Amino acid sequence: MTHEDDTNPEQLDDELDFEWGGDGSDLNQPVHAHVAAVLQPHTADYAPPLDQLLRIGSPHEKPNTAAKIAQIGFTQEHVPDLVRMTRDRALQLAKGDTDESWAPIHALAALERLDVGEHVADLMPLFDLDSEWFGEGLPDVLKHAGASVLEPLRAYVQDTTRWIYGRTYALSTFSELVKLQPELRDQAIQILGETLTRASENDPYVNADIIHELTHLQAVEALPVIQQAFEQDLVDESVMGGWTEVLEALGQPPDPADPLVARERERWGAQLQPRLSSPSGGVSPAPSRKPGKAAKQKNKRKMSATSRKTNKKKKRK
Repeated sequence: MTHEDDTNPEQLDDELDFEWGGDGSDLNQPVHAHVAAVLQPHTADYAPPLDQLLRIGSPHEKPNTAAKIAQIGFTQEHVPDLVRMTRDRALQLAKGDTDESWAPIHALAALERLDVGEHVADLMPLFDLDSEWFGEGLPDVLKHAGASVLEPLRAYVQDTTRWIYGRTYALSTFSELVKLQPELRDQAIQILGETLTRASENDPYVNADIIHELTHLQAVEALPVIQQAFEQDLVDESVMGGWTEVLEALGQPPDPADPLVARERERWGAQLQPRLSSPSGGVSPAPSRKPGKAAKQKNKRKMSATSRKTNKKKKRK
């Protein structure tokens, strides 16, 4: 296959269907400049065995795509070209019903089994794409990079010009990384805590996801900075609830005399009160007050997705 460059009229027509994003004024959308920087024009063919990824096609329509990728037998020598494929402009802009349009996603899946430590900086910008395939798949790739992922990850999650969901997808890398390498826990908590100290610069949804990661890491030591974010009312409580839920997640019993607990009691009234005085002496289960994280994220993204063409919805849903 020979890749078309960006002067091809048909290619330019297809770009009109792609979710390039906005000017950065609404960070619920991808940012056009960041998306454009991700997609790289290439003219070189993909030599065997990479060319097989161009023919595997949609995992929705063809069974066992993961097994097919595993059977190809990629090795470390293929990593640079696999990374190149994930950001290939022609493939990313290919029509959503063609096999080759899925090649970047298959390349990412292949990278999950390989060491990408030297290529973290090239992969990190993929969080800028409006694609759940990349948003959810990248952490599974980057977690294998070990300590080399920490600084690029810090730079990305602390970049307030990035779209909200790119940052929240990137944040999920921390807990995945620490599962594999527990010795990196302290560094991960330090980065997350440092990012939360800038809560006023972040969207409340991002702050909530930072706190969500800290609870996954059982970061009791981060409670002071978490508390400060709640005191400033800078946390979207739809992600995992309020201050009381955070305390419970970290194994800390809520104190009814705590001003933040009192504020929650005022907000939620009778729903919260039984949790502070359960007959067993413990804390009752949290009431369901708002939609969960996944539902909230889908609701927020729905408005920015309405202009997509049907074929692109199918590819990136």
